[in-house]
Amino acid sequence: MTLSVVVRVGGFVEAAALDETLFSLAIQDWRDLEVVVVLDGGGDGLARAVAVAVEAQPWPAAPRYRLLNRGCEGGPGALMNRAVAEAGGRFLTILDAGRAVVYQHGYAALVGRLSESGRAVAVGGCRVAHVRGERGRPGLPRASVRRRGA
Repeated sequence: MTLSVVVRVGGFVEAAALDETLFSLAIQDWRDLEVVVVLDGGGDGLARAVAVAVEAQPWPAAPRYRLLNRGCEGGPGALMNRAVAEAGGRFLTILDAGRAVVYQHGYAALVGRLSESGRAVAVGGCRVAHVRGERGRPGLPRASVRRRGA
């Protein structure tokens, strides 16, 4: 069962923060990941930087990812809607690059809860960077996974 992770990358995300977010995806226990990276501004330079950052991660196999650029009408909302529509996994989660890091066992636990319970939404913990650069406490309900079609 594929988990689609839509990663939103803003035009001004720092390279180290982006690397940390992507690394947290690459080391997930849940191996059946599809990563859809949404570039919200930043142009061709950001697209190249994101592609390099994705390829540099320690994925267990060749990463299944694609980049969606802001070429569509309607701005960032329409772009996110397009990303969600194109995501092909049975489960879906959305992650802000540079702001959130998912714990290594996070997605496996969340998808496991959904599979066992039959519910539509599971919420779990991740680390979130706040505006002042502080880190949130582990276990805060910040990451969620949704069952598609629910």
